[in-house]
Amino acid sequence: MELVRYRYLFPSFHSKKEGKGRLVLIGIGCNLGNCYYRFVKVVKFLKRGRGVEVVATSPLYYNPPFGFLNQPHFWNGVILLKTSLSPFRLLKLLQRVENRHHRRRTIKDGPRTLDLDILWWEGVEVNSPTLQIPHPGFRKRKSVQLPVGLIGKEGRGVWKGENWSRIEQKWKKGKRWGGRLERS
Repeated sequence: MELVRYRYLFPSFHSKKEGKGRLVLIGIGCNLGNCYYRFVKVVKFLKRGRGVEVVATSPLYYNPPFGFLNQPHFWNGVILLKTSLSPFRLLKLLQRVENRHHRRRTIKDGPRTLDLDILWWEGVEVNSPTLQIPHPGFRKRKSVQLPVGLIGKEGRGVWKGENWSRIEQKWKKGKRWGGRLERS
């Protein structure tokens, strides 16, 4: 049975404000250095930004890498935003944040100090060489499913077209991958 550790100490919250714009789900990941510190800095930066409102954040999950396997495990979570920015403008903002945290793109699916991905955008699809929305395969990734499942009703729109209660039941019963959760 696989054990997945998680942290509720991440600045997990749900905004009471009604922001303008569309909902956007951002995946956040890290496996090099002080990941928790970086994640807190990212959320603080986004909360101060123009055209972006942080709606909710998930707990963080510690899980094995996929793709390139010879690397440390990852801490992953999701941030639900409301934004009036365009997809490409938000991408540029997120890449700037990654670069400030010394993100290097040397190996596909390799180790990283910070990874910020636009996973889903309410009512928007983009298919360009630099950006794909929704992010390919994000609904199948454990590192996304678990965090989205715990940000509450705000995150349910991400699973549009799927039976949310069935997904939720699988997690509660631990049947999604035969694992269990343990608080870190």
